[in-house]
Amino acid sequence: MHKISLITRLKSKILQFRFKGMPPVLFQDKSQDPIFKATHAGNIGDAINALLYLKAYWEKTGRKTHLYLQTNVPCVYSVEHPLKNILMNDLMAKTLKPLFLEQPYIDAVTISEQKPDVQWMNLNKFRELPIDYHMGLIQGWQQLCTDIALNPFEPWIKAEKQEKYRDKIVVARVARLRSDYIDYRFLKEYEDKILYVGVPEECLQFKQETAINCEYMTATCFKHLAAIFNSCKLFIGNSGFPFTLAESIKCPRVLETNSICPCVYPLSSNGRIALFQAQFEAFIKEFL
Repeated sequence: MHKISLITRLKSKILQFRFKGMPPVLFQDKSQDPIFKATHAGNIGDAINALLYLKAYWEKTGRKTHLYLQTNVPCVYSVEHPLKNILMNDLMAKTLKPLFLEQPYIDAVTISEQKPDVQWMNLNKFRELPIDYHMGLIQGWQQLCTDIALNPFEPWIKAEKQEKYRDKIVVARVARLRSDYIDYRFLKEYEDKILYVGVPEECLQFKQETAINCEYMTATCFKHLAAIFNSCKLFIGNSGFPFTLAESIKCPRVLETNSICPCVYPLSSNGRIALFQAQFEAFIKEFL
C-alpha cells in the first residue's frame, strides 16, 4: 500500500510537469550582488550536498555565497529520525556553521527560523523535481537543477588533517536504512582501532550487537568531525549524515547500503558499497 502511494504521488508530480506547463526546477540567480545569496532549510546531509553546487558556482563565476540556514521547518519522516518532525534544528545549524565558513566559496552563514525573502535562491528546490527520491543518486539531485556541471567525484568539503587519527577506523552506523544482510561483529579484531561517532544510543546498540568495546565520540563539532574523517584510515557506515560528510571529503570509505532507499553511492576510487556480508568484509579487509 505504501509503495503504491509513493508511485501514485510520483506519477501525479510528473503529470503536473507535462500537462500544466510547469517550468523546470532550475536554480536561477538574476542578482547583480557580488555575493551570491542562497538559502537551505533541509536536513544537514542535504545541506552538505548543496555545497557541491555552491563550490561549482564559485568556480564558474568567482562569487562566494552568503548561506542562509533556515531552522525548525516542520516535516513528516517516513522512517524513524532523531529530529522527530523538523528538518534542521538550531544546534545542528550552529554546529555546521564553522565547517561551512572554512570553505573558500562560503562568505557568510546566517541562521534563523524566519523564512528569507525572495532575494535568496532556494537550494531546496530539488525537492520539487519529478523523480522518485528513494532511488537514484542523492549527490546528483543538485545537478538536475542547474546547467553548471558539478563534480561529485572530487572533494567539495575541505578539512584539516590530524595525525592522531591516522590509524583510526571510524564507524558510524545510524539506526535508519541498514542492510538486513550485514553484521559488524567481524570487526572485533580491530577493536582497539575503532572510533565510533554518532549519538550515544546508536553507539550503545553497536556495542551490544557486536560485543566490541570501542572508543566513542559524540559529534558536537562538525569541523572537528570532518578533520577526523579526513585523517582516518577508513570510514565504515550506512546512509546518514556521517557518511554524507565522509563522501564530501572523499576519505577511504565503505558504505553499507540498504534495500529500502538505495540512493547513496560512493563516487571515487577509494569508496566501496556493499549490500551483503561477503562484499562488506572483503572491501574492509582490502583497505585494512
